[in-house]
Amino acid sequence: MLPKLALMPVNQRQATLKSLPRYLADALQVDRLQLILRDFEFLQAKINYIGIQDLIEDYDLIHPLKADLEQIKILQLIQSAISLSENILDEDKTQLAGQLLGRLLSFDIPEIQAMLEQAKQQKPKQAWLRPLTSSLTPPGEPLLRTFTSHDNWVRAVAITRDGEKIVSASEDGTLKIW
Repeated sequence: MLPKLALMPVNQRQATLKSLPRYLADALQVDRLQLILRDFEFLQAKINYIGIQDLIEDYDLIHPLKADLEQIKILQLIQSAISLSENILDEDKTQLAGQLLGRLLSFDIPEIQAMLEQAKQQKPKQAWLRPLTSSLTPPGEPLLRTFTSHDNWVRAVAITRDGEKIVSASEDGTLKIW
């Protein structure tokens, strides 16, 4: 699939990256959806052309489908690793390989290890530090997401009743709504 993707005009590539996971979910093509959500090249392209949040939401498409429970757990680990890396990837999309390696190397799961092998094979345009061990917070730990934006210590946090928004107050004199 990806060699065809590389040959597409940019607008067609964007449309394909945006719509393909939903199309596969709607067509109940569970195996193909699982494959693309474990394909490093697809993940990198989706982040580059569409965005991180869209990619994270693609993993939610698998839940209602008739997928193997073990496969769902594998995809949840990948989704969680990407979510934990969101603040880094917002700044530098080329960090995907390092983030996944640093968070998932300790998981001895063939599908994850195959994806990480793909990540190791990438040809970055700049030098990169490739983690040799799982050195970042792995999925399943208490940390869910990192919010960055304040220029000083955060001294107060409030969460709306519906859990949809967070307000943070900082010593920098600002309030942020997340």
